[in-house]
Amino acid sequence: MLTAYASTVMLVHRGETFRAREEFVNEVVAHPKIQVIWNASVVAIGGDKAVKHVRVMHSGGRGEELACTGVFAYVGLQPNTEYLPPAIEKAADGSVITNALFETSVSGVWAIGAVRHGYAGQLPDAVAEANAVAAALLERLAAQPA
Repeated sequence: MLTAYASTVMLVHRGETFRAREEFVNEVVAHPKIQVIWNASVVAIGGDKAVKHVRVMHSGGRGEELACTGVFAYVGLQPNTEYLPPAIEKAADGSVITNALFETSVSGVWAIGAVRHGYAGQLPDAVAEANAVAAALLERLAAQPA
């Protein structure tokens, strides 16, 4: 998506291979505007009033400064659920288990998007889930006595 707006997209990846869906990997590797920087992590963003560069640390310990005018941070789909109480049931990967209406094992607590077990991984899916939860919540509130 970023290639529609940028002349070059530098994708800094901490591993030596992608673990994404094969069709996504093929699209990224074949795209002429995308440059993959393997085995590295962004450790600093530099610039005064705007982004001017990022500092990248390679797995071998070599640092490198890359000129850029913007940064889009994407940290993956690993759910961050450590803060949730033990009463909320989770799958082995830490994602939250929900019913068909996205409610968790604790009544009144819903989970949507990347934190939810079974999430499809696309933004439109998360939006649809949010809309479904909003509708379920409104229905529940309307059913309660005033």
